[in-house]
Order: sequence, then structure tokens, then C-alpha cells
Amino acid sequence: MWGDVVVELDPKETGKLVTSANKKEFVDTYVNYIFNQSVEVVFEEFRKGFFKVCDMDVVEFFQPEELRGVMVGKENFDWETLKQNTV
Repeated sequence: MWGDVVVELDPKETGKLVTSANKKEFVDTYVNYIFNQSVEVVFEEFRKGFFKVCDMDVVEFFQPEELRGVMVGKENFDWETLKQNTV
């Protein structure tokens, strides 16, 4: 269960029980559901909105840490390093 949704451990085997032998499969399935499947609709709407204001070609230039810094912001900028690395 996640919220009010019943999620099958194995969609091919409805009602499959969790046992000591398949506990890793359970954890993997649970984590995948929580972090991926359960947020698909919300994430897709976020993604659409994000790419309306941020061009995908520009976003691809950034490493994840750099993009986070651009999106969240920083208080202290190293302008000299930025100047040295800018073409």
C-alpha cells in the first residue's frame, strides 16, 4: 500500500507475497513506486512548465550541481573564476 493505492510486488503475479527470499525485490519495487511511478503525473506537469521557461538546449550545458545552483541561487559568487571560464 502507498496512500490508498495497492501496488503489486510483481504485476505478472497478482497477489505475490513478500518473503525472506524476495525482500530485495520488495524494497526495489517499493522504492521505484514511491520515487518514480507515484509522482509521474505531477513530475510531467513540472517538466512541461520547466521547459516552457528554460530552453532544453541550454539546460543540457549544465551539470546537475550547476543547474541546481542556477535554479536555487547562490549568495556568494566567484566572479573571477566565472570570467576565467567564460568564452
